[in-house]
Amino acid sequence: MGEVPQSYSIPIVILSILTSCFASYTAVSLNSRVGKESLVGRNIWLILASLSMGLGIWAMHFIGMTALKLPAHLHHTYGLTMLSMIPAFIASFLAFYVANQPRSNIRLRAIAGIFMGLGIIAMHYLGMAAMTIDGATIHYKPLFVSLSIIAAIGISFIALNLLSAITNRFEPSTKLKIATALLLGCATSAAHYIGMASVEYHKTDATTGKMMQHQNLEFIIIGISISLAIIFSILIAATVIDHHIETRVVYFDPLTKLPNRRHFFKNLQKKESAHAISIIKIENVFHPFQEVHFELEDAYLQKIVDKLREGNPTCTRLYRMDEQTFLFVATDQQASEDLIAHLHTVKERFRQPIVLANSSIKVTGFTSIAINSNDDSLEKLYLNAQTTIEHPTTRNHDFSIVHFNSSLHLRNFAEQLVDGLEDAFTKQELFLVYQPKIDARNQLITGAEVLTRWQHPTFGVLSPSVFLPILEANNCLEQLTDWIIQDVCRMLRYCLDHQIQPKRVSINIPGSYLTSPKLKNTILEMTSNYDVPLSLLELEITETSLIKEIERADEVVSSYRELGVAIALDDFGTGVSSLSYLKHIPITTLKIDKSFVEDVPMQEKDSLILESMIQLSESLDVETVVEGIETKDQLDFILKVCHKPIVQGYYYSKPLPFKEYLTWAAQFEELIVPFVLQNNRTHF
Repeated sequence: MGEVPQSYSIPIVILSILTSCFASYTAVSLNSRVGKESLVGRNIWLILASLSMGLGIWAMHFIGMTALKLPAHLHHTYGLTMLSMIPAFIASFLAFYVANQPRSNIRLRAIAGIFMGLGIIAMHYLGMAAMTIDGATIHYKPLFVSLSIIAAIGISFIALNLLSAITNRFEPSTKLKIATALLLGCATSAAHYIGMASVEYHKTDATTGKMMQHQNLEFIIIGISISLAIIFSILIAATVIDHHIETRVVYFDPLTKLPNRRHFFKNLQKKESAHAISIIKIENVFHPFQEVHFELEDAYLQKIVDKLREGNPTCTRLYRMDEQTFLFVATDQQASEDLIAHLHTVKERFRQPIVLANSSIKVTGFTSIAINSNDDSLEKLYLNAQTTIEHPTTRNHDFSIVHFNSSLHLRNFAEQLVDGLEDAFTKQELFLVYQPKIDARNQLITGAEVLTRWQHPTFGVLSPSVFLPILEANNCLEQLTDWIIQDVCRMLRYCLDHQIQPKRVSINIPGSYLTSPKLKNTILEMTSNYDVPLSLLELEITETSLIKEIERADEVVSSYRELGVAIALDDFGTGVSSLSYLKHIPITTLKIDKSFVEDVPMQEKDSLILESMIQLSESLDVETVVEGIETKDQLDFILKVCHKPIVQGYYYSKPLPFKEYLTWAAQFEELIVPFVLQNNRTHF
């Protein structure tokens, strides 16, 4: 009886496209969490992303159908209408699954694009099959049906390539997520309306002649509303939960759920106040069982934490600083008194062995405490407690509380370190470790920073944060620096002799020593003695020391540059403002301090600050080194905002002794390095 005229409500068409874009944004946001370190499994994020996208495609289709006006009543079969959701969900899951494969190639994405496109088409035509019209039949134009299939497959292929690109290369920004969502939303809407163009409605009976929409519109509206509510709820819940998860992962120990070292140092940077700090070091945390059994070890550690945490006073917080070290922070005087009483209780608890898996384990360790008596900062209290725990008089093994005593723990401790410095050189108690610097875009090693460690015969392994301030206060840093330069030159000579391509090594230089003629004489003498090119050395100076020596810094730095020695400005951004000097002093490298990296990219403000610092460095046309890279998210952010990023941090490697560094470098660059490593300390 002829073709039934049709038309569309433009506002509802626009609404359908916006719905698709909103669902796409939710799905892209959820998908961006798949590769992150998270307490929620990657498959959960995949399912939620697929559910959001599938519901969005479904809702877009039926909102678009409500926009259709015909001079007849239009009905939907409930069963087929609900069933049409399944292909949309499967197609979406396939898309996100393939996009998150680290090595997905164009062939895999093409195959997946075909199946995804067919899934979208199946959803569309199932939805059409669920539709009946009073007095009319539905006919399809083969050409437009074919075009709708081609369009759905082509759009799916483009979407997969786009999703793979933003998923596997970097953490997408909000702007990029919006742009991707708009493209996906408009693309899936286009597939729908091309499919609608393939439909003709032919009269079988007389129609009303009046343009009408669905008779059972209420059912469709309810279904769409529920779908949009689910999508919105998923987005809000995922945002809240994921923020909580990120905080837990970064700032809390995953096993004990205690705040970790990073959490403590974050509070340290905030200049928070405290009245007392106590450090407890457990001696036998590692492998207390005859055979390694990780589940038992975790249970053993948890029992230790339970003994520490039980009855923990209010206004006192417990941290797990590393595998065997725990730290209490008391915020006020009453909390300090309560903490001391708690430490006595802990000591008594540890008198009783821990019984686990038919093993009875006697826990031993040390306890130190530093109490604020002179408006000491949290950092000063921590240093005092740390110095006390490492002092030989503290090694009582029974958790007896050793209070910080400046006359005993600082003066005598410092005197012993200074007096033992010469022996430390000759007996190889002092040794160097190397932390590689990586060209993150090309995955190449560009050099390494050398750091000092002290294996003291009495105090054990001393942290540089403990012994360097003491050596500086006693004017011993120049002597230590000369020894480091000699040892580095010896290492470089070893590499040259064994056909190992040496990389530039960065050496930290004390502020006042930079302008000393003795430093230049030492560098020239050592590089000459070991026949090492000066270009393999880089001197790292701090921002503060540069300003202090500003009158001569330009001249001195220029003289080193003429020799071929590189100059790096270390810890950039932590000292006084030196921007007006940077353009005059010929430094070669800006090193951005790790404190600017810790909360990136989770905190937008921190991310913007870091990006600005990188842009400043690049505008000065110097090498940019970013310290403290520990996670993939941080690395991805650096790759996004820096053109030639050089990074340094635990994401690639911790600082390593020389022989381990060479082995690591060989494995990293997949080279066969012609050298033999000895079991004893390597001499070079």
